[in-house]
Amino acid sequence: MSDSSSSEDDSDEDAIDEEEQERQEEDALAQLNNTIEELSKEKERVNSEIQKLQAEQSSLKGDVTKNEALVTELHAEVKRHKEKLAEIEKELNDLESQRVHLEEELEQQERVREEQQQELEKQIDLLETLQDKLDELEEEKKRLEEHQEELEREKQEVEQKIAELQREIQQLEQEIKEMLQRIQQLENEIKRLQQEIEHLQEDIRENERKRQEVEQKIEQLAQTIVNLERERDRLETEVARIDDLIKRIELLIDMKQNNIEEFRQLLADLQQELQKAQQQQEQIKKEIEQLNRQAVQVRNELKPLQNQLNQLNQEIARQQNELRKAIEAAEQAKQKFNLKQQESTKLQQEERQYTSQIETKQQEHTKLQGEKQNLEAEDKRLNDELKVLQNNLRTAETNLDNSTRKLIEDKKLLQQREEALKTAQQKHRKAEDDLRKQQQVVTDLKRDLHLAKLKEQQCKAEEQKAQAEVTLAEQTLRMEEANLRLAKFELRLAKLDTNPSPNLAAKEAAVQKCQAAVQKARNGLRNSKNAHQKKKQDHEQAQTNRKKVEEKVQQAEKNLEARNTDAINKKKEVDTAQKNVTDQKKTIEQTNKNIETYRKQREDLTKQSKDKRTAINNVKNQINTKQKSMEETQTKINDLTKKRTAVTQKKAQVERELTGLKTERDTKLNEQTQKQNKLNESKQTQRNVNAQVEQKRGSVANFERNITQKQQMENVIKGKISNAQENVKLASKSIIELKSEVQQQRTRRDTTEKQRSKCEQDLQSSKGKIESLENDKRRHEEDHKRLERDIEKKHQDLVEKQNDCQQVQYKVEQNRNEVQAKRTEFEQQKQRKVELTSALNENKRKMRAADSKIKETNRKVDRQQRLKESAESKVRETEQSIKSKEKELDRLNKNIVTIEQKRTDVENLHQTASKKREEAEGKQTLLKNRLADCDGKMATHRAQANRVSRDLITKERERYKRENKNTTSDKNIKKEVKKSRTNANRQQKT
Repeated sequence: MSDSSSSEDDSDEDAIDEEEQERQEEDALAQLNNTIEELSKEKERVNSEIQKLQAEQSSLKGDVTKNEALVTELHAEVKRHKEKLAEIEKELNDLESQRVHLEEELEQQERVREEQQQELEKQIDLLETLQDKLDELEEEKKRLEEHQEELEREKQEVEQKIAELQREIQQLEQEIKEMLQRIQQLENEIKRLQQEIEHLQEDIRENERKRQEVEQKIEQLAQTIVNLERERDRLETEVARIDDLIKRIELLIDMKQNNIEEFRQLLADLQQELQKAQQQQEQIKKEIEQLNRQAVQVRNELKPLQNQLNQLNQEIARQQNELRKAIEAAEQAKQKFNLKQQESTKLQQEERQYTSQIETKQQEHTKLQGEKQNLEAEDKRLNDELKVLQNNLRTAETNLDNSTRKLIEDKKLLQQREEALKTAQQKHRKAEDDLRKQQQVVTDLKRDLHLAKLKEQQCKAEEQKAQAEVTLAEQTLRMEEANLRLAKFELRLAKLDTNPSPNLAAKEAAVQKCQAAVQKARNGLRNSKNAHQKKKQDHEQAQTNRKKVEEKVQQAEKNLEARNTDAINKKKEVDTAQKNVTDQKKTIEQTNKNIETYRKQREDLTKQSKDKRTAINNVKNQINTKQKSMEETQTKINDLTKKRTAVTQKKAQVERELTGLKTERDTKLNEQTQKQNKLNESKQTQRNVNAQVEQKRGSVANFERNITQKQQMENVIKGKISNAQENVKLASKSIIELKSEVQQQRTRRDTTEKQRSKCEQDLQSSKGKIESLENDKRRHEEDHKRLERDIEKKHQDLVEKQNDCQQVQYKVEQNRNEVQAKRTEFEQQKQRKVELTSALNENKRKMRAADSKIKETNRKVDRQQRLKESAESKVRETEQSIKSKEKELDRLNKNIVTIEQKRTDVENLHQTASKKREEAEGKQTLLKNRLADCDGKMATHRAQANRVSRDLITKERERYKRENKNTTSDKNIKKEVKKSRTNANRQQKT
């Protein structure tokens, strides 16, 4: 029960849900039908709007066609005006070329006239210059003749002075030659004395060396004698010891034979004696060693003293040599000082003599100067008057030159201003041409801008149209795809029907046809998109071109404004330049008048200056005569002054040298005194050291004697010790042996005695040698003193010869200086003679040249007169040619003004036609813009119509599906499908 009740409840609920769903489906279907009805009304409204836009588009196309015909007509009119302007411009350029050519010819004629005028003035100036030069040449010739006489007179005086100087020079040269021979002789004697002194000094050194050798030998022999004496004493002691030993041996023999007790007592005494002798020997050895040490110490002290003594001897010899040289130098310094003092005294006398002569010449010069000053005052007065005339003349010439230069500058300035006027006119014409060209450029650019805007709008419309085609192609594709899906749906329904349909093949063909239509729609959509992309790029390029043209238009308008301003400024410059040319012509006219006035003043002042200059030349000739006398006097004064100055300078130099020589003399004397004192000190030191050496030698001799005595005592003690020791040894021997010993000792005694005798002989021989060496030493000392005396004598002779030689050399130097002065004066006089000869020849040449120049100048004056007349004729001809050219230029300027007025009229017409053309083109732009807007609106409405059709098809398909779900019959389905296809085909056609 429960299961059946639940199933019933479920079935009730399902029934309720199905009813609810059916109600909702009915509401949705009703709403969908309303929507389809609204879309149909919207579609009809859009189609109506499209028809209105098509009518407006047709009307606008007619207006555009009419306006294009008007623009074409205006273009033709503007072109005609341009061609006419080009013809006028060509004609104007031809006339302008003719005017430029004529102006260049006129300028060339002006320059030729200026050059000819300058040439005329130059010829006039040259003629005046030649006349002045002729007067100057005649005065110069007269002055040269007077100068010729003066030069010949001066040349004779110079030749006499040259002959006198030659005689004096020859005499002085002969004296110098004799004194040079005397100097050579004195120098030979001085060399001989110096060599003798050197030989004597060498002898002294050799004598000193021999004396030192003798002293060394004496010392060696003295030591040898001491040694021999010691050896002799030792041998004598040995003989005594042997004699004592023999006696002792004999006593021992006797005691051994006769008395044994005494023998024993003897042995005991011998032992005591031996001990005592040994003690004495030790004591004596110590004393000998002490004496030897003292002797060695004294010898060591003696060696430095001997070396010092030798050095002192050498130093004394050197100091003596230096003292002699110092004495020579001091004597020479004294002699130089005395000679220089004599020269100073002589120069003072010459200076006083020259001073007296200068004072006499100065008085004469002062007198001539007074006379000259009077003439100079007269000359100054005339020169002042001449200066006034010259200043006035210079002023007139300056004014004339300034006016001439000013005329040239004014003409140049006029030429420059005319050039500036031409340039300004050319610039003005060029500025106007540039302005017209820029206006044409602006017009062309504006037209290009208008075309660019039209192009942009056209591209925009085409892009919108292409976009609409893309949208339509997309809608067509979607519709074909919907048809394909519907055809496939119908084919599936036909295949699902249990009863086979006779239209199955037709439905399959419909599906294939729909598939082909879909593929075609897709290809159309792809082509539409490609076309749209290209149109979009064209639109962007058109926008870019339009912006560029807008920028060019803005820049061209700025340039147009600048060209307009520049044309106005150039017009002002032309007016200013024209005014400057007019003013400059007036200035040139006034300058020509001033030149004539200044030229007349210059001629008058030139004549007055010439007369005044003649008077001045006469006064100057007198002044020159006085001046020459003054110059001769002044020359002599200058010569005397130079000589006195030379003497004064030489005296000052001599006094400076005298001061130096005095200082040198005192220095040499001081050196001599110092060296003498130093030599005395060295000799005193030598004596002291010699005394010390002798004292040390005595001390050494005393030590040697004491040592000898001590050695003698030591030898005696040694003999006693030896004898005692022998006695002790012999005491143990037999008598026979003792006797034999006695015999041996006697033999030894004899040998020792012989040695002693030989030593004594050697000692005596050495004493004899030392006495001989002492004699040699005394002889060397005497020779040394003799050689010193000889050197002093030779040195005195040498000093005397040197003084004589120096005095003769001083005289030679004085004579040479005098010869040099004479030669200098001789060369000066010779040079003066050459100069005078050259001056005479030059003066003659100048006189001949003056004559030649006078003749040549006369010829130049005649030729210059002819050139001046020819230049005047050329100036007149050129002025006539200039007037003819100026008339022709005026006629040409009038023609140019007429043509320029005609060009202005044509330009006005051209500007009017251009404005009309611009207005027509502006209207054409507006019409094309409206047409483009109309095309855009049509494309928008078509897209909207396509969108409404697409929405309508979508809604109808949705309604069809809903009706199909409610078991709609096949007939209704076919009807709806056919209706949808019809709508789609209609929409595709639209």
